[in-house]
Amino acid sequence: MRWYCVHPSLPLQAELRIRVAPDCNASERARIPQGRAIAACSPVFQVPNDDIDAELCSWLQVAYQDPESGETDGGFIMAALPDGTALVVPWEETDYCGCCEITDSAALLFDDPHEGARRVGSVQNITLLYCTLEEAEKRARIFHPELESVWIDKKDMRTVCARLKHQQCKTPHTFFELNEALPDEAQIAIREFPSQKAQTVGLLSRGETLEVIVRGGNWLKIAGGNVDKAWIMWRTDALELLQEASDVRSNNCKDNNVNISTELETVSVVASGDERPIRPARSEVEEEADTSVEVADDVATAADTFEEEGELEDACAELETVSVVASGDERPIRPARSEVEEEADTSVEVADDVDTVADTCEEEFELEEACPELETAIRRSLLQVTNGRSS
Repeated sequence: MRWYCVHPSLPLQAELRIRVAPDCNASERARIPQGRAIAACSPVFQVPNDDIDAELCSWLQVAYQDPESGETDGGFIMAALPDGTALVVPWEETDYCGCCEITDSAALLFDDPHEGARRVGSVQNITLLYCTLEEAEKRARIFHPELESVWIDKKDMRTVCARLKHQQCKTPHTFFELNEALPDEAQIAIREFPSQKAQTVGLLSRGETLEVIVRGGNWLKIAGGNVDKAWIMWRTDALELLQEASDVRSNNCKDNNVNISTELETVSVVASGDERPIRPARSEVEEEADTSVEVADDVATAADTFEEEGELEDACAELETVSVVASGDERPIRPARSEVEEEADTSVEVADDVDTVADTCEEEFELEEACPELETAIRRSLLQVTNGRSS
């Protein structure tokens, strides 16, 4: 899963509609306001209009908790207008420091992080993740569409997405390797999107180390220049697949804002300009496209646990049975074909005092066929650290 939020450039009152189909005339299920995050089951896909000269519409397939039933449900939100105006953005591409789940709907909100802070209300709505702006010792500041920003006790929240920190430097990154508890033969799949249904683009084996920058749920985003399609699952609900690697540094490490690459000649780092492809998956793995770990037969029980990721992942899998391409097609998730409909409205609703923005959202477009195939090519993003550990 990858978490998206309403684009910060939209008005504070902007809300995106979650619909039953990637069609602006489809029924509305829920809404996501500014400062909240929602899990995407697949990359952004595009739906063409019947007019060959018209621009494409971009959509996201999402999973969320239904506010009435409390059950995990699925839907679609518009990712961008036909003119290219972005409506959503991955949380890690914003100024937010992370996303959190509020565990108590009665959790109190405060106007500052100190003990004597004034109470300004309670959370109430906890069906979507809140985006965090900063953290203090006991409280975190979250974005609120009405109060703009408020503080909440950390005991009432659970961090789901976060920027990673390297204890040995000031760079927002860190390093991971295979968990020592796994067999030596174990290999973790690197995928182009944080989903077990996404295409495998490489494998992490024993003795290799990855440089990662953010955590989103059970997935880590691998660093690699401008590459945005390299993710690896670091844990399941039952087992940690990766562990943080100690005493590892790279050319990206900085100490007191000074690049220390000259001190790291023993560390072999793949530079962003390296055009070597990610090492392909082995033939054994290709037979089981959805398997994220390859282990010996005597640890099959442990391998089975690697396929568990949580309730949202299961919900996305159910959605795929009705809204993705045939199972033999390994392209990323795409929605089923929708009927042609006219006079489509947009997926952004804003307050009356922002009419100029709302007016730009009255676009007409129709749906004719399934979206084009997404690119599956990905550049090198696997960092192999050999003999790079310092004592």
